[in-house]
Amino acid sequence: LKEFVRALTEVLEEVDPYTRHHSVRVSQYAVRLARGLKRPESEVDEIEYAALVHDLGKIGPQHQYILQKPGSLSHEEQRTLRAHPAAGAEIVAKVRALRRASEIVLSHHERPDGLGYPFGLRSIDVPIGARILNVADAFDAMTSDRPYRRALPMDAALRELERGAGTQFDASVVKCLLGLHRVGEFPLIPSPSSEDLQLLRLKTKVGG
Repeated sequence: LKEFVRALTEVLEEVDPYTRHHSVRVSQYAVRLARGLKRPESEVDEIEYAALVHDLGKIGPQHQYILQKPGSLSHEEQRTLRAHPAAGAEIVAKVRALRRASEIVLSHHERPDGLGYPFGLRSIDVPIGARILNVADAFDAMTSDRPYRRALPMDAALRELERGAGTQFDASVVKCLLGLHRVGEFPLIPSPSSEDLQLLRLKTKVGG
């Protein structure tokens, strides 16, 4: 199953190298957090699968334009972007063995304060895997170059997570990440620079 999921992420490489690299790093962070929270290994596997494919819903051309757009998004663009968890979950749910992973994909942008999407659920109604994925996803997004901004230093990203604990992010997951970091068990995974990503994108376009 793991090989199949990895093959699925190769599809992302063809469309958007940034998203593929991001998904692989997020899966490694999510596994560290799941184990740090003493989740059973079967659940750790589900969380890893979900993390590897959590952005499959972004492979459409309309998402590619939005993801690379500098500056703020229009209301319509925000609505399009907010549809990606449901779109990704629908793809993943087609594989029976990945049903549980698809539930994690669907709710990885929900927030403890109920201001997340697509359903505005509160923590108690969100699978722990999705809460873990939400923190891992945000941490990687902050600590890697994006088309519209440079990566934040590790300390700044940790402060942001701490600030959002209990509202934007699950407090127990943030506490786990900070604890692992304190004892040197949450090192930063190297990510390509904006320039490297531009080159990857050009190669992808030429190859296509």
